[in-house]
Amino acid sequence: MKLNGNAHITLTLLELLEIEDSPYYNDEIPLVPVLVRIEDQSISSAYKGNQYLLQIWDQNTKNKVFEKSLKGSFINFPKSIR
Repeated sequence: MKLNGNAHITLTLLELLEIEDSPYYNDEIPLVPVLVRIEDQSISSAYKGNQYLLQIWDQNTKNKVFEKSLKGSFINFPKSIR
């Protein structure tokens, strides 16, 4: 089967990644850590077989400012930052 250059695949991020944990955040703290579990094996392979991503997001700009892949989930975020 030959595909042309205009083939498209529609996926939702929830099929590939799942938010595992994130602390409740305070509006005065601009950076929010998020622990993401990688659901898709090909994405996991791209991260050297690691199953989790620790991401830091700037809630003012809505941009990811940091990402680190992790082998396992060992982070327990506090549920409230005040």
